[in-house]
Amino acid sequence: MRRIVRRLITTAAVGATIFVTTPSQAATGPVLGPDSASTDLYSFRLYKNSGFGGCMSGADHILRAGSLEGQKYGVLSCDTTVNNSASSMENGYAQNVYLYDKTNCTGAMYTARPNSEDSTFSNNDFNDKASCIWY
Repeated sequence: MRRIVRRLITTAAVGATIFVTTPSQAATGPVLGPDSASTDLYSFRLYKNSGFGGCMSGADHILRAGSLEGQKYGVLSCDTTVNNSASSMENGYAQNVYLYDKTNCTGAMYTARPNSEDSTFSNNDFNDKASCIWY
């Protein structure tokens, strides 16, 4: 019986070590939350201008989790990329959405609280800095 218990503990410890040290998980940035059904952010909007003005993400150009490089606003006839140009946001999710200033979801972070909005990123030093988005 002791031998079986010892083997189970050893197997569990080895498994935990492999999980913790797996480089692919560490390299991808934050892990999607338990309520995240996909990487599409249907209920999260970024706006090019403060006060929810100008170009807006959504409709034909739903934001995807990860780097904002190449992602476009799309709404209001805007064909402008979102990377380093967002000035306000609306979070329609019941969970946090995280914006980062580096395209690999590292660096300075802005947290969009559940079911919240922020009419200007200027007052928290994040205006035109969002380069990656995760939840």
